[in-house]
Amino acid sequence: MLGKDAAAAGRAKGLDMALLAQQKRRIEDASPDVDLDAARAEGQRAAQAKAEAVARAAEHRAKFRKLKQEAPDIVYIHGKRMRKKKKAPPPELPPPTQEMPLPSQAPAPALHEDPDIFGEVGVWDGLSETEPSSTVTTSTSHDWFGTPRRPSPAPPT
Repeated sequence: MLGKDAAAAGRAKGLDMALLAQQKRRIEDASPDVDLDAARAEGQRAAQAKAEAVARAAEHRAKFRKLKQEAPDIVYIHGKRMRKKKKAPPPELPPPTQEMPLPSQAPAPALHEDPDIFGEVGVWDGLSETEPSSTVTTSTSHDWFGTPRRPSPAPPT
């Protein structure tokens, strides 16, 4: 069974040397010697054809005006749909006006000592015991809304 059939080679143990030699002869007969110079020339022709196609495509694209590529308003971050904030346009500046000359200011007189701003005020003696004070109240709570007071109910027994 050795060397006869490739399908039967899987049934035998080890390498079938006769079948290996047969396959090598078949590969040599099927592929003639490759001319390396011809293969190199064909590769150069293919590269030149590709370069010409790229140049034609670039020339075709140059005929059209490019659109401004803007970032999308909606992006997805970690699976969440997020809308980008739009920046407010900068405020327009008013047109330039003629500058008005500032009135000349007279220089401030040189002060050699600070004036006493509390000079006319007397010394505070505090509250006198004899005068009734209208601002002092004896009660600590004041009913600002004028609601009548009800006595609180007696605690439960």
